[in-house]
Amino acid sequence: MYLTDLIPIVKELPLPDKWQLLNLLQQEITVAEDISPLEHHKTYPLWTPYAAAGTAAALMQAMQAETEDHEP
Repeated sequence: MYLTDLIPIVKELPLPDKWQLLNLLQQEITVAEDISPLEHHKTYPLWTPYAAAGTAAALMQAMQAETEDHEP
């Protein structure tokens, strides 16, 4: 069965069944991709470029060096 065959069927489902299908697909993808779902009330580290001016400067130097290497 193809997705194009399923779409009309899914559109006819009542809303609770659509939510159930959505949860089923999310669980299938999580298992298949080995992705851990986020947990409610848990803190996760998130890198941000805040206070990373040195990194930006290093990236700019690398880009300038790359440009200079390719100039005739």
